Amino acid sequence: SDFRCPYHGWVYSNTGELVGVPAMTEAYPGGFDKSQWGLRHIPHVDSYAGFIFGSVDPKAPSLTDYLGDTTFYLDLIAKKTAGGLEVIGAPHRWVMSANWKTAADNFVGDSYHTLFAHRSMVELGMAPGDPNFASAPAEISLQNGHGVGVLGFPPTLADFPEYEGYPDEVVDQMATSYPSPVHKDLMRRSSFIHGTVFPNLSFNR
Repeated sequence: SDFRCPYHGWVYSNTGELVGVPAMTEAYPGGFDKSQWGLRHIPHVDSYAGFIFGSVDPKAPSLTDYLGDTTFYLDLIAKKTAGGLEVIGAPHRWVMSANWKTAADNFVGDSYHTLFAHRSMVELGMAPGDPNFASAPAEISLQNGHGVGVLGFPPTLADFPEYEGYPDEVVDQMATSYPSPVHKDLMRRSSFIHGTVFPNLSFNR
């Protein structure tokens, strides 16, 4: 019914009201009106394919307009089966000193780094090793800063099974769960799909 801020220990109800302040009398001897310090209302909250998005900009467009054609690629991740995605286990969290734009740029369509930063994949034949990038993956620029990269199977993986990593029952469901046959065909022909919904949602398959 409530949650605690890990920084100052203030406690909020699930509806955003401030309900607890440690050492309130000592820290605020002049008086403190908790009703004035609840969480900010987010003017736009919406969801797509199980992903929840929020914007603090009251003039932000609708989620459908903001995502645009990116929904096609989110469907690849979230609509393989009729049941959608299921989160299993606790999330992995990392805290690091870094520029958030580096990660966003990496996923949005920067396959230029693959030959060097993912050298082990190249050596295993899982990524193109052409220094001139003639066999580089498709990079798709979408609306509002979103982008996707799609990597097909390089010649070294020509004999790999289609839908690598997916059990037969999931592959069978793709035919009826995906919005179009194009989704299933792209999953069949690709080894990696990565992208960013600007500014801070990145995905990889």
